[in-house]
Amino acid sequence: MSESPKFPAGPSSSSAPLHAPRCDTDDNESAHRLHYVVSNEDDAFVARCLEVDVTSDGNTEAAAVANLREALELYFDDRITQLAELPCRTYRLGQVVIRPAPP
Repeated sequence: MSESPKFPAGPSSSSAPLHAPRCDTDDNESAHRLHYVVSNEDDAFVARCLEVDVTSDGNTEAAAVANLREALELYFDDRITQLAELPCRTYRLGQVVIRPAPP
């Protein structure tokens, strides 16, 4: 596996550490690793896949992730070629501060 690209050090200290991507398949050749983030929104946890536009929710974080896994399996059910062609990406979690213009 080639070395993953590195992000330059940002101006903010609020960025999470960079992790090497896992683009390989799992032990089972038909299994692929996809990345997700989970947030707490209102009364539910929301899990979002970073590689494709698929989102799911649940009453707990574990339920949201389980629901996301099921949604992704359904999404890729007739798109197996698209799954195999997903590019390997590296992610860095960060924050930006915005200041809306005064009224």
